[in-house]
Amino acid sequence: MQKMIVIQPRPRAWLEGSILQPYVSQYGEHLRRRRYAPGTQRAYMCCIAHFAHWLTQEGYRLEA
Repeated sequence: MQKMIVIQPRPRAWLEGSILQPYVSQYGEHLRRRRYAPGTQRAYMCCIAHFAHWLTQEGYRLEA
């Protein structure tokens, strides 16, 4: 069974509405496979969410 990394609603929304959304589950699985502590997984996912929010706000595309 795959555990979901629990993050706050706002960062979760940033991820779900971003260009990085297709890669979020793969990244979470990478963190689990590497045996990162749950708190570290959550912190890293929040960092990615903030980056995704910034990318979206600035209008960047993956090709950039």
